[in-house]
Amino acid sequence: MMDLATTAQVSVGVCDGDNRVNAISKKGQHGSWGDAVDRRLHGAWRMKTLTDIVLYGTALTILSMSTGCTASKGKAMGIDEVRRAVDAGNANWITAMRTQDSALLASLFDPQGSMLGSGGAVHRGPAAVREAMGGLMDKWGPTETTIDTDNLWVVDDIAFETGRYTYTYTLEGGDKTVDRGRYVVRWKRQPDGSWKIETDLGLPDH
Repeated sequence: MMDLATTAQVSVGVCDGDNRVNAISKKGQHGSWGDAVDRRLHGAWRMKTLTDIVLYGTALTILSMSTGCTASKGKAMGIDEVRRAVDAGNANWITAMRTQDSALLASLFDPQGSMLGSGGAVHRGPAAVREAMGGLMDKWGPTETTIDTDNLWVVDDIAFETGRYTYTYTLEGGDKTVDRGRYVVRWKRQPDGSWKIETDLGLPDH
């Protein structure tokens, strides 16, 4: 969601016992994840911009890292439970940007989590994220933020989220600025059952 660099359709998926990731759209359409991607590429969901291609190409690459679905070693979480955890994390991100609380934002990251910034920058670990975001918050001031999840897939203890964000802020002595873009976030289930960000990638529209 960082660009240091209700949605029309929201899809969620969960690994089943046949090594498939099932997709469920907000409109109630059911099918395999592969079917859902095929519809996105060739049907009514056809990608129309380079940003779409980059975003979904990145999502496909991340998903391909999980070769085959296997039963989770711990208690399996239902997709609704995972979605609530992701929504709560996004709500905290919004609060952190509005209140300029870099510590709160950094707490959303896994101990080895990374924020991918512009120019190839990688901010790894909560301390690095806090430093990077603290500097940005000092520059932007209180920032109104929206985060709209488009898709959520769950494979064992990993969740993949794509969506759209906006940041609205006013620089000192300047006009109101609105930054928009899309994002890919990989969430990781923690030993205590909570979910934290393992990788955050923002793709600004400009």
